[in-house]
Amino acid sequence: MLNVSSDFNSAFKNSKREVVAKVKIKNTEYLPNKIKDFKYSTGAFGGDKFQIGSVESAVVKITFTEVIENLKELDELTVSVGISIPGKQIEYVSLGKFYINGRVDPDRNENKTVVEATDGFVFMEGSYESKLNYPAKLSAVALEIANMSGTVIDQVSFNHLSNYTINKPEGYSYRQAIGLIAQYEAGFACFDRDGRLAIRTLFDPAYRIDPNEYYLKGLTKSELLYQPKGIICKVTKRVGNSSETTVLTAGSANGAQVEVDNNSMNQYLLEQIWEKIKNVNFYPISLKWRGNPALEIGDWVTMTDRLGKQFKSPILNYSITYDGGIVSTISASTKAQSPNVAVFKGPLQQKLDEIDYRLDAAGKNNVYDSVEEPQNPKEGDIWFRPNGPDTELCIYGRNESGELDWLVKTTTATDVELLEAIAAAKKAGEDAIKVGQTASSKADKAQTDANAAVEQANEAIRKANNLEVDTTNSISNLTQTVTTIQSTVANKAEQSQVTQLAGQITSVVGDIDSILNNAQDIIPYFERGAIDGATGVEVNSLWVRSPFVRIKPGTTYLFFNGTAGTTVTNTCYWYWYDKDYKFISRTISSNPNTAQAPATASFLRVCFNDQTDPETIQRNVIAGTQPIKITMINKTQITQLQNAINLRVQSGKVISQINISPETILISGKKVQITGDTFIENGVIKEASIANAAITSAKIADLAVGTAQIKDAAITNAKIGTVSADKITTGTLNAALVNVINVNAANLSGGYISANRIAARSITGDHLTIDAVQVGFNAMGNTMRINSTSLSFYSGSNLQARLTESGMEFWYGSRKIGQMGENQKSNYPNIRGITVDLERTGDYISWAYRQNTTDTYYTTLLTLDPRGSFTGNSGIVAGTNLYMSNYSIQRVNTLELRNTLNLSANGISITGLGGSLKLGTISANGYQYAYLSHGGGQAGIFFGSSYLYLNHAGYFYNWDSYRRLQWFRGQTVSIPTKILTNGVVDEWVTITF
Repeated sequence: MLNVSSDFNSAFKNSKREVVAKVKIKNTEYLPNKIKDFKYSTGAFGGDKFQIGSVESAVVKITFTEVIENLKELDELTVSVGISIPGKQIEYVSLGKFYINGRVDPDRNENKTVVEATDGFVFMEGSYESKLNYPAKLSAVALEIANMSGTVIDQVSFNHLSNYTINKPEGYSYRQAIGLIAQYEAGFACFDRDGRLAIRTLFDPAYRIDPNEYYLKGLTKSELLYQPKGIICKVTKRVGNSSETTVLTAGSANGAQVEVDNNSMNQYLLEQIWEKIKNVNFYPISLKWRGNPALEIGDWVTMTDRLGKQFKSPILNYSITYDGGIVSTISASTKAQSPNVAVFKGPLQQKLDEIDYRLDAAGKNNVYDSVEEPQNPKEGDIWFRPNGPDTELCIYGRNESGELDWLVKTTTATDVELLEAIAAAKKAGEDAIKVGQTASSKADKAQTDANAAVEQANEAIRKANNLEVDTTNSISNLTQTVTTIQSTVANKAEQSQVTQLAGQITSVVGDIDSILNNAQDIIPYFERGAIDGATGVEVNSLWVRSPFVRIKPGTTYLFFNGTAGTTVTNTCYWYWYDKDYKFISRTISSNPNTAQAPATASFLRVCFNDQTDPETIQRNVIAGTQPIKITMINKTQITQLQNAINLRVQSGKVISQINISPETILISGKKVQITGDTFIENGVIKEASIANAAITSAKIADLAVGTAQIKDAAITNAKIGTVSADKITTGTLNAALVNVINVNAANLSGGYISANRIAARSITGDHLTIDAVQVGFNAMGNTMRINSTSLSFYSGSNLQARLTESGMEFWYGSRKIGQMGENQKSNYPNIRGITVDLERTGDYISWAYRQNTTDTYYTTLLTLDPRGSFTGNSGIVAGTNLYMSNYSIQRVNTLELRNTLNLSANGISITGLGGSLKLGTISANGYQYAYLSHGGGQAGIFFGSSYLYLNHAGYFYNWDSYRRLQWFRGQTVSIPTKILTNGVVDEWVTITF
């Protein structure tokens, strides 16, 4: 149930109420004077059987009292219902977000517009093909379904999904797949009133519908209680070209069964689902009443039957009709099975049924917890009786008439009167809180005075415990407070410090500047290489770059010389990345050398042109705009926490550390040396865990690495010792350093050779690495980029097109518009062709041409406009004449021609129709005829095999009857107008045709 005020609920229960409605389409709001009526309907768990995992749409049909133009399929609208609260404004609730379903044709004769719309499930009919690794978490699958279908989720319900692991769901649409997720929760999927996808189960909001809110004979209640006795699931698996179906069951095989189909189900999960629904029970009902739009599908409601007995049933089908006021119908139409149906049971089963109870603590009476009434109870027995969403504690005892019966002692059901008492108690509590706040302010002052006393005590301890000796600039210091003990020993250049807290011990040894230095250089080291300006990925270069460093969004950073404490003028390139290391943008600075981090940035890399040794480069980056002098940091530090130990050694930018926690052991350092025998489990070290050039030849056994294990161009010059000439097969030879004689052109396999030295068609693809072509191609500019699977075209940083093995894709930045390429007919792989496909995120496809060479636009001739985004009309829209070249238009259900109809070559020319002309079919006398009519269809002519018929205002006439009147043309006919009782004609009338 929606969260509304108590005044809202009270106003809807009031017999004198003023209900209003409003509808918003695009940016236009329609109030009650523009709304004739609407009907809203939705459902869950629907049908004759209790169906978990349902995905029923909410639909609405609205009639407006005016002609509304330019409404298109999938236009969004919202519907709200409100009530006037005395002394306050109107309080509204939303019935949901809807999307127009189909074409909207205003009725100008009736001056009205009828709109039908459905909820967000209209966007979930596409095929779901999961990209996850399976088995996968239920929550991960649910999120993928929502993300791939472009659906906004209800975060609360998705956060409460069960921690199940499921197999891959295959062969489902997005809508069907989210229904499987709801099955696992023993619930249903729906779009909530805010248009978010939600997974819900039955919920009891403690709402009561009083009998005075029923319409006459509005309540129909079945006296047979519904309760599922078992659950059956069909699991179908594909095996080659065939399929195998397995039936899983849980619970009893007798009685009402919940039936589901789920190809990712297993026995364990089915039993978990059964545990969630086995105690569901309710009386099937149908109720027509005055309504409250705050109630939602899946809510339990309390009602009173004709015998005055209160009971609860869930809302499984729900409709609201508005025509100035509202009428609501709720129902739970699940078929119940009579408990009196006899089922044969053997002697052993009969005995088991007889002892289906447990003894109470005293060992005297039996305790039952089944839905069925216990058989042969004795006085004092206890029955925890399920009743809808509640449980009643019943004791078998004497009623007021002295007869033995089950007497309800207490229940988990919420008492409405109790809720009112709680509300009154809550108000009294709030008043008490105000009094308590006054007392609390006095307590706060006492706390402040106590804190001041503690600080005075700390100061006294410091004075008593501080022992300071200053001899030849040496210091020994002990500081102790209530919460901290810190000892320091130092001389002119060096210092050691130990700090002890309740949960931490930290010891530091280093030079004084290292311990006291507060300047934070965020760059730990530099390395050789550059970064691509458009993609933010690493490229080989003689430039220098930094690793990823964490930064604060929106902060300004300075690139400078920290050793000298001065600014630098060489250009710095700043590369910003988000929290997932995805490239955002690049900033270029020179003077001043500052850059501000984007609001979405979490990481930074800098790059600049410097060909000296990266380890000796004197460049630093700090948060700020003014350069400072950064002293070389030299210190060691040990930090011990309750659940972690950190060992750190720092010298300048070089930091080595070991961090030990219950989950991981981190060893970080530029060089890590391990002596002694070391055992590493299989599969622990993978390719991505080994840095480039990190394994030396001494660590590799003879013949352990062949050519297949070495990537092209993976061995750098720095890793090569003495090389004989016969080992050189690729690379770059500097002629200034090499004296080459007797070079045979047939022996050249690498290096740089000018174009006039290369014979035509002498370089073949087997002499070029893909990496070399890719890097060289991408280095030419940012307009075209190539990788191993595609050729992409950019305008600035925005992707425009991409050529892949499937064809040419067209993009607008991150938005895919469509593609053109070779494809097949669905389910017919041998029927192939060329297709032009428009994506859901694209708007139109057009054929156009430039009329004049000076035009800055193209004139469209034919446009595919599925949603009317471009032309205002959904469909294929022609902007010029269509010539069929003596061919006909066939298989047309209805051909509608508006305004001017021109059929050339001495054909028909009709202007000023004031409407439209339709060519179609009509049903009359049990036959279908060819029909030519006005757009309204109430006037026209239709043709049989031999006869011509007229339609006038919906009445049909055979033209042959009128044709026969021509037989009397030029004739005189006398017709008797008065005949006497003896049969003699007394008066005549003569008619001449």
